[in-house]
Amino acid sequence: MKKIINLSIAGMLIAGAYGTPGQARNVGYEFPTIPSTLTAPGERAGYLIAHYWDNLNFSPSEMEEEQKEFEQVFVDFLSVMPYVTSDQPIEEGFAGLIKTAENSKNAAPEVREIVETYLCNADSPMRSDRHYLAYLRALAAAGTLTETERYRVADRIEMTSKNMTGEPATDFTFETPDGKEETLKRAVTASEETVVIFFDPDCENCTEVMDLMAGSGVLAEKIARGERGVLAIYSGDDHEAWRRKTRRYPENWIFGINREEIEENDLYYFPTMPTIYLIGRDGKIIDKELPPSCVVE
Repeated sequence: MKKIINLSIAGMLIAGAYGTPGQARNVGYEFPTIPSTLTAPGERAGYLIAHYWDNLNFSPSEMEEEQKEFEQVFVDFLSVMPYVTSDQPIEEGFAGLIKTAENSKNAAPEVREIVETYLCNADSPMRSDRHYLAYLRALAAAGTLTETERYRVADRIEMTSKNMTGEPATDFTFETPDGKEETLKRAVTASEETVVIFFDPDCENCTEVMDLMAGSGVLAEKIARGERGVLAIYSGDDHEAWRRKTRRYPENWIFGINREEIEENDLYYFPTMPTIYLIGRDGKIIDKELPPSCVVE
């Protein structure tokens, strides 16, 4: 995955100088010419995103060779999105990409994989709930999915729409080991930001991740300074297994059991266990589905 975002397009948008077609050799790509009547950066960005794929030409037999160059074109596409002021042009842009890719039987699976990698992967610097949701909506509207794929996309739309980055985290109550009732909203106010880890006491991977967190000196120092807290939540009914697990970890971690309310009401989406969120003191989600490395360094 590319780690460096190409910012040249955004710079030209801000300067109002964008509009001269460029070309990526193998994928046959030419940037659309932005009308000179559009002068505001937001308007120019919206037009560019909506028409970004108008001139794309995949060679059906050469997608494997073209993939690296397509990835750079796609990265440039994503780098413009922060300047777009509404979701409509973004959905239109994804619709154009989907339509073009579907016209090439070899391109569609590769394009879907690249989109998922950049917009969903926890390690991607360009991950975005908002942009991924726009892509999913465009994919659902394209009318090219199988019945199984339609159900999968509908489920992803529902799950992605919940607890999006930048929005308030859905509140819930939980019981602490000493029998007190607490809420997520109150618990996160104790630190500048709180690592909320949803785990299962019988999950081996959960234990490995939590052991890694417990052994992190960096995390321990941040907790001591009040910069970061840890809230570990079990949404299940095995009270004894949960209580045994709480004794294994630092006393300054907050443990809670929710007794299945979270999962029964689909309050949160757990693609893997554990699932890690980072929530600010204001209760808003800073990031979600984080890899362990992001909370121990």
